Amino acid sequence: MWCRRAIVACATPCSLVDGSNEDPVSTSLSWEHGLHVAFAQPSSPEAGAVLNATLPGLAVALNNSLNHQDLQRVAALDPLTGVYNRRFGLQRLTEEFGRSVRSGDPLGVLMLDLDHFKAVNDTYGHLVGDRVLQTVVRAARQILREGDVLLRYGGEEFIIVLPGAGR
Repeated sequence: MWCRRAIVACATPCSLVDGSNEDPVSTSLSWEHGLHVAFAQPSSPEAGAVLNATLPGLAVALNNSLNHQDLQRVAALDPLTGVYNRRFGLQRLTEEFGRSVRSGDPLGVLMLDLDHFKAVNDTYGHLVGDRVLQTVVRAARQILREGDVLLRYGGEEFIIVLPGAGR
């Protein structure tokens, strides 16, 4: 076996921590892509050659995966409130509805509409209106359970999906 343990750390510059009380890392290899691998035991020249050939591609794949995850997260969230947007939220509602039908568990759905919100925007401006929406979201998050889904359905309309909530 050419190494007892490998530590692969982030694809951006970072510190490596072995996490054990054994001897400090004795062999360390770095690549221009920012991926850093360290070994607790010295590696063989053959192992180093294999790593030199494969890890640059691995670093690119890891970076692409992290970028994809970030894009998915950004695409699912409303930029003003930080809650799910309509498209992603309705997808979650569909998933929860299917789960409820299959399991026989209840599913609660609430729709919130802030009355006279247009008057707030017209009277005090959109910045104040944005703060009102953000305050409503903060208040809703404080009372929702873990697993409940809050989504911004429209301008001042929100839907809350409450898995397991009956009467």
